[in-house]
Amino acid sequence: MSSRSYRDETGHCDCCSDESDSCVCYLLLCWEGEHLMHGEDDGMDRLIDWGCRLALQAAPPAFDCSVLKVLPIHLAKSIEHRFLEVASRCGSIEHTDEDVDELRYLLDECGECRKGIYADWVNASALDVGEDRRTTGGDMPGYGGIYDNIEVDDPAETRFRMAAILAPALTELDGCLAQVADRP
Repeated sequence: MSSRSYRDETGHCDCCSDESDSCVCYLLLCWEGEHLMHGEDDGMDRLIDWGCRLALQAAPPAFDCSVLKVLPIHLAKSIEHRFLEVASRCGSIEHTDEDVDELRYLLDECGECRKGIYADWVNASALDVGEDRRTTGGDMPGYGGIYDNIEVDDPAETRFRMAAILAPALTELDGCLAQVADRP
């Protein structure tokens, strides 16, 4: 039995001695709605931003494009699916670059896409992934919230694997963006 499972069954964490409701020993990602409170990754956000920009212009990247094909196949296909959802709901060949700059932060579809890709990335990097929803501070107006947490048995090791999975895609993305920048 993993330490996280033990904590969940007994109600107390053997690492920090906190109760399971307040323990954050196994926390990898924490979302409040569409806002990532803990676990953000600049590299993954660059990849998501790139894909959402293309999707909003009705040209989402395919799983076998140069950037996504270096990822594990199930992750690449999942990311493609999420970009296709954005394109089908919001994409238009008439969107200008300025439209896309504004839309990608305003549309719920882009936030849902980001949240889903992060979850898919964690699932590609860890075997035992737990999802948990916690509500805090509900008795005082303006305090607390609803948090969706993703927990793993070893957050440090999982982050290492996540970075290793993403690195080749970021190298490809940098190369693609450099080629576009070099065009007259």
